[in-house]
Amino acid sequence: MTVIEQWPAFNAIYAQCCGVARPARAVVPVPRLHGFLIEVEATALA
Repeated sequence: MTVIEQWPAFNAIYAQCCGVARPARAVVPVPRLHGFLIEVEATALA
């Protein structure tokens, strides 16, 4: 996440998308991500 002040908005979207079964996550503030605002890492089980 390049703008840590956006953490509350990020949390709200995360809660809305994942509901009560929120998977573990790691959020690391960084100065820049090659033009992106966030980086998403995901692991899925089919």
